[in-house]
Amino acid sequence: MHIEPKDLFKEKIAIKALNEIRDATNKAWSLSGDKFKYKIETLTKHQAAPGGFQAKGRSK
Repeated sequence: MHIEPKDLFKEKIAIKALNEIRDATNKAWSLSGDKFKYKIETLTKHQAAPGGFQAKGRSK
């Protein structure tokens, strides 16, 4: 199956989603779920979410 690049932009992306993608990209944050973010921070000692995922006391 072949998808034309222009077909990827037929629908608008919500401003909130666009801002989340932009922030995550610029700051090397993860866009995944909480469990994955926790694992990333635990393994890399690198902030995977705004404010630091582990710093907010979130659990596995």
